[in-house]
Parts: sequence; C-alpha cells; structure tokens
Amino acid sequence: GIWYEAHLQTKTQDVIGVTIPGFPLVVIGHNRDIAWGMTNLMLDAADFFLEKIDPADANRVMSGGNWVRVTTRAETIKVKGAPDVPLTIRSTSHGPLVSDLLPGESRALSYQWNYAVAQGPGEIDGFYALNRARNWTEFRDAVRGFGAVAQNVVYADAAGHIGLQTVGAIPRLMGRRDGTRFRTGWDGSEEWDGFVPFDEHPSVLDPPQGWLASANNPTVAAPAPYYISSQWEPVDRITRIQELLSAKDKLSVDDMKRIHLDTTVVTARQIAPLVVAAFDAHPSTSAAVSIAVGLLRDWDGDMKAESPAATLFAVLYRRLFYEIFADEMGDALARDYRKQANVSAIMIAAVMAGGHDHWFDRALTPSVEGRDDVLRASLEKAVAELATSLGGEPRTWTWGRLHTLEFQHPLGRVSRLLDAYFSRGPFPVPGHNQSVDKMEYDESDFRVLHGPSMRQITDFSDLDHSLAVLPGGQSGIPASPHYADLMPLWLAGEYHPFPMTRQQVDSVAESRLVLTPQNK
Repeated sequence: GIWYEAHLQTKTQDVIGVTIPGFPLVVIGHNRDIAWGMTNLMLDAADFFLEKIDPADANRVMSGGNWVRVTTRAETIKVKGAPDVPLTIRSTSHGPLVSDLLPGESRALSYQWNYAVAQGPGEIDGFYALNRARNWTEFRDAVRGFGAVAQNVVYADAAGHIGLQTVGAIPRLMGRRDGTRFRTGWDGSEEWDGFVPFDEHPSVLDPPQGWLASANNPTVAAPAPYYISSQWEPVDRITRIQELLSAKDKLSVDDMKRIHLDTTVVTARQIAPLVVAAFDAHPSTSAAVSIAVGLLRDWDGDMKAESPAATLFAVLYRRLFYEIFADEMGDALARDYRKQANVSAIMIAAVMAGGHDHWFDRALTPSVEGRDDVLRASLEKAVAELATSLGGEPRTWTWGRLHTLEFQHPLGRVSRLLDAYFSRGPFPVPGHNQSVDKMEYDESDFRVLHGPSMRQITDFSDLDHSLAVLPGGQSGIPASPHYADLMPLWLAGEYHPFPMTRQQVDSVAESRLVLTPQNK
C-alpha cells in the first residue's frame, strides 16, 4: 500500500484523508473548509547537460566560456556480505556527472534536477499550511512553495467554490524550449533561468462550465508561454471525464462513483468502427476473424472484464503500433517506444487522425499500403495470437482472462511460500491504460502494473457522508484482519464511510489505542 488513511484532529486542525506512512500530515483529503486532490503534472523536471571536459585536466569543465573546476565528494556504498564500494562523485554547476554510470556513453553528461536547485519553503511547510487552509487564498499560499511535488491540484470548498492550481518548480529554459534532447552545458546558451513564477502557473477559480477535472493532460493552452513537458498522457481519460461531467446539470455522489469506475476508452470507440469498415470493404475468409469483426461491430469501447471485444481491441492496439512504425523504426526501437505506453498511444493517435498516411505504407513492399491494410493486418494477427494463447473461439476471450491484478508484497517475490502468505490475487479486473479507471498493464502479458491507489468522494453538504477506499487495507501485517479487508470493496468499486464528527467516529470505531508518555 502507498497510502494510509488518517483523521488528524488537534487544537489547530481537523483534517482527514490519506498520508504516506511516517509523514505526519494529510497529502490528499479535506478539512472542514476545503478539499483537494492531485494528479501528476508530468513535468519535465530534469535535464542532461553535455559538458566539455578540459583535455589537459579531466577535473575542469567549460562553463560560460571559461574553464572551471568540478567539485568532488567521496561517498561509501555499504554492500551486505561484500566489501564497501568507494565512490567519488564529481559535479558541475548543473549537477553530478552521471556518464560513468551509463555503459557505452563516451560524452560527459551532468544531471540537473529541479528539486536540487529550487528555493522556497518546500513541501513540509506547504502541507502543514494546506491541512489548515480555509479558503482559496490560503490554499494557494500553502502550495506556493512546492518544489519537486509538481502536481495539478484540484480544489473545492464548503462555500461552493472550485479551482485548479498547478504547483511545483517549473524550470524556465533559455534557448531551445525542448526537453527531449541533451542541452549544451559549456556556453551558457541553454541554461535554466530560474523557475517560472508561481503566479504565472496555470490557475483557475470557478470556471463558467461549473466543473474542473485533471488527468495528467496539458494544462497550458497551445502555444504555451513556457515549456512543461512532452510526455503527457493520452487525452482519453480527460476527454471521457469531461463527457461524463457535462452529461448532467447536477451530479450526485453516485455519479461521482460511476466516473471513478468508468472503463470506456475513447480511442477504442474511434478505432473499432474503422476496423469494422476495413473488413466490410474486404471481408475475411477466416471464421474466427469474422466473429471478431462482429464483436467489435457491436462494442461501445467499454473495457469490461467480461468483454471479449475488449480483449480483441487490446491485442489489436498493441499490434497496431508495430504495423504502423516497426518497418521504419526497426523492431528493437519500436519495442522501446511501445514500452512508453503514453508516448506510443499519442503516436498512434497522431497518425490515425490523418495527415501522416506515409506511415501506413510498408517500406519493404512494392505496393502502397493504406490505413485499412494496417488495421486488417492488426486484427488478423491479434486473432491468431489469441487463438494460440487462449484457445477456443473469440466469444470466449474475455478481457479478465488476460487483464489480471495481483497485489504482490515485496517479500512475496522471494519464494512461493512467502508469496502465498503476503500476496493476494490475481484477480480479473476491467479497465485499460487509457480509461478513467486506469488499470495500466504490461504490454507483454497484460498483467496490471498499477491502478487507482485510492478513491475519495468529499460531500460538503454533509462531511460525514464522504466516502473513501484503499486497494488493500490499513495494516501492513498479514495476520491483521485489516491487511486486505478493503480489497473486496476496491475491486467491486465500492467505498467505506469517511466520517469526521466525533459522534459518527465513535459510533463506528472498532477499537481505541491510547499512547501515554512515560515520565522519566
């Protein structure tokens, strides 16, 4: 478990939510006045700088046109059952030289990270103030000094206001505003020029549409005034959330539950009809492929665990990337790109949107292939693969047979005996990399790698009616009844009450632990 649910009540605060074990403040949650949630900003928070080493002195580098000495410090790495490993760390003005850790890298590369150079009060002071904030102004003042915690923070309060504030130290780049390449480190042309001022970060309060959402999507409209990232998540989740939020004038707690648990993939709704149309134009002679086309024809893009069409789409979608890009990129590079699920999904979307049809043509064939050829080949290969791995006919290929989640404890990886004691699962689960209920999986075998680490719904009309759930339990001890007691709720898309008032807390309390300081 990542999170620990906690209700912290003192003379100066009354706040409830989730914290990281050992951290004495609520990270995501609400007090009696405001509530907040977070999604990762996807900030490009670090850069590699190419350094120019003095040929006559390996401990000097060029900086701003002058030779300057690198700084050094000695560290010792303790290794169990083996001698200590001494390590000398050399650093430039940009950060430590990391080239020696990269096999085959002959260039001198230093690594600059925003948190190492950011100035400000930092996260501890920020969360302390956030837990006690009572309004939008105090909320913004609390998160103003965040550095490495680069997030989009959504906000709501008991007075009916909603907002979104981007936080974290965003490097301001000189020269080329692009974080995808090494930066020049010796002439000062591509330095970090401090950080974007907080008051220039994306921020909105009470938008006219009456709702706000964030799902690792771009928060700055193009053309952006400054660079944040080139590694956003695909737009599927934010698009689907916006659809669901816009569907009704007023949304209930139950509506919020349905949004949390939505497993429709917008890209699947777009691609499946194109696949069907490609086979309508040129029907397959394979009975299995024809059944697969029929399943996709009647499908709404929902990645339910019991859906065979979801299985077909997932395997087809994996194949589609290689059918489009592998002949130009080569298999090895294509595999590396496909491992970056968000990047490869954006690449597929860009080509499928039109204007890049040359990618559909296979470089090594005399004919000119188009989109339909690539879609047909992707489904045919997906059907052949599933026939081998699952057997039977396509209507039996339900998504939950492949898409499973195991809660594996680190000690469970040591042996099967420990695994049986510490781990839970595997369980068939719905969802997809690009669904709101994000269940991201390993492309090689579709096992889920990560998903919603917690769910919360805050009801300001009655805070005692707020809801929450974790994927496991509150205890880290397998013998405890609370080691995995929330797992069935989380898997079923259900919640437990998250009360705040003393009367309600006492009414559901199972036990009480009193810590009394000893007099010395």
